[in-house]
Amino acid sequence: MDRVDTALANVLSAIGGWEVVPKELVPLGLGRAAKGRTVWRLVEEVVKQNLQVRAEELGLADVTVPEDEVGPYDCVVSTGELPSVHLNLKAAGTSGRANKDDVSKAEAIEEFYRSGGDDALLCVAVVKLEFVETRIEFRGHQLFNVAWIPDIYVNPSNNNLQSSKYRTDRTERTNIDFLALLEAQLAAAHAKRAAKAATGRRV
Repeated sequence: MDRVDTALANVLSAIGGWEVVPKELVPLGLGRAAKGRTVWRLVEEVVKQNLQVRAEELGLADVTVPEDEVGPYDCVVSTGELPSVHLNLKAAGTSGRANKDDVSKAEAIEEFYRSGGDDALLCVAVVKLEFVETRIEFRGHQLFNVAWIPDIYVNPSNNNLQSSKYRTDRTERTNIDFLALLEAQLAAAHAKRAAKAATGRRV
């Protein structure tokens, strides 16, 4: 994780930022909608591809992208040592809001740990960015091990694993222990959703 953390820091520093759209096309500046998910997905793609093409200069053995894009990670980063880091890239603003953030679909994460065993390593890299007029500027990142999220919660409305404490805290545990806690939260979310459906209320 330390080597991947350093590689991310170096690639973000090398990119720095870029202009989203020429200023003359948006004379009033980028609106709120233009700063949303679409641009964030573009940021994630830029970071992923730069990790791939710069792998050697970043001191990485290899960076591969899975054929299936619906899994809980965007690429697999090999440092030459086991285990490889299955990396989920997320873009986020520099706001300090403390509400729960989505990590990924809980059932996809459950399947990852079920099939990968106790040596599997799934990490999320939150790439922090700021909009400066019509530019995106990188403002650092945070890398965390999903299995060490301190507050494990599955949202019954969308089945997403969520956390609000990953920025400041971690609970070191084995994948087996994490999987047991995650499955308990999934069961609770399913039960809550079923109860709401039976009464006709929204989750």
